[in-house]
This record gives sequence, structure tokens and C-alpha cells, in this order.
Amino acid sequence: MFIKGLRDAGHSFPRIREAHRVLSRLLESEHPFALRRAFADPAGIYALLEREGQGELLVELKGDGQIAMWPTLNRYLRQLEFDIDDLATRWHPAGPASPIVVDPRISFGAPVVAGTRIETASIAELYHDEDSIEEIAWLFDLEPAQVNAAVEFERTLAV
Repeated sequence: MFIKGLRDAGHSFPRIREAHRVLSRLLESEHPFALRRAFADPAGIYALLEREGQGELLVELKGDGQIAMWPTLNRYLRQLEFDIDDLATRWHPAGPASPIVVDPRISFGAPVVAGTRIETASIAELYHDEDSIEEIAWLFDLEPAQVNAAVEFERTLAV
């Protein structure tokens, strides 16, 4: 998920490999992109690290690591859920208020309606076949708002 996000943000595979190398070294982890500490935006790839006496620092994962601005990436944290080991477990790609989630343990990581295994693509397909929001909600035992959120989410992917 994180690597796809980096690619979608315009980062090259060499840039992603470099960020992985730097963060692996800093965190002493083989899977640093799965930890709560890794973030990205179109301008760079970053990690949130704690330094004794300095609190949290945002470090750009380039070269030897450069300190960056934390507020620019804080909004991405709200889209992720983490387990007790700070490993990302669920992603809310449309924001935390949306019922759409991506969980690698459900439907092979396809976007679904939270609390179900109903893929947003299946809902959108029925909608495009001219079934109404209410009919689809009844069919899947969902609230119309959940169906609408799934249709809107799939619409954003099509752009």
C-alpha cells in the first residue's frame, strides 16, 4: 500500500529504494514502510523519529536523512490504523469518517465497506448497471450512506 502510494505521488523506484535503505538503517527494521513512522507526499518520503531531548523529528529519507516539517504530513496519519507494535493494519483512503477501508486481511486488500467484506467495486458495478442506491443497500444489508460512499470512492479512482 505504501509503495503504491509513493508511486502514485510520483516517486521513482530508485527514490523509493533509497528511502527504504535509509529508514531500514535508522529503525533497524526489514519492513520500515509498514511501521507508523513512514509517510510521504509528492515532495518527499519521510519518517517520524524520536530523539532523546528533542522529541519527535520528521526526517526526509534521502541521503543521510534531513530534518523536515512535521505538520505537512500529519494529515496522512489520520488515514491509518496501527496495531500495538505501530504496524499499519488498516487504511481509510477517503478519510477516517468514511466507511471505506483497505485491510490486507480482508478481500486481499481491496477497498471494502468497513465491518463487511463487500468490495466497493462490486457496489459501484451494480450502481453503474442502473440499480438504485436504495436497492443496493437492501441487497447488501447496508445503509444508503455506505453505498453512496462506496460509489463515490470508486468514482475518485476512475478519474
